[in-house]
Amino acid sequence: SLHPNDYISFSEFRVFNAYLCIYAAMYDAFCKIDGESDGKDEQDDNRIEKIEWVHRYNDVKEYGFVGLENVRNDDEAIAIFKKMDMDGHGMVLVKEWCEYLKQAEISGNTQLGTLLSGNIKQKKTIHRRNKTS
Repeated sequence: SLHPNDYISFSEFRVFNAYLCIYAAMYDAFCKIDGESDGKDEQDDNRIEKIEWVHRYNDVKEYGFVGLENVRNDDEAIAIFKKMDMDGHGMVLVKEWCEYLKQAEISGNTQLGTLLSGNIKQKKTIHRRNKTS
């Protein structure tokens, strides 16, 4: 038998799809820096080292994430790298990257931040069927 947690509602599906798009963009930006090339290739190791970040931070400004838009110089890039490197191991993993971008959106009170914070109000959806006689 089905349990209510076995499926998602229409309004949850809408949010789920929004999350897929947001995290896909975050990952795409990550891949643009990792290995210092666009996309995935043999140079990628699924982590960003400081030198990769400093060389390529300008290449991801157009993604529209607050945490990437306002990096003006290498010194700021290094300071941001230290914030992203949450475990202090000298590299940024995808999880750290996404968490940094998420927190920057939330702190910036952006629409993405509201969505990513989970503080969204679900709208009740009314489905009307056309009656044919």
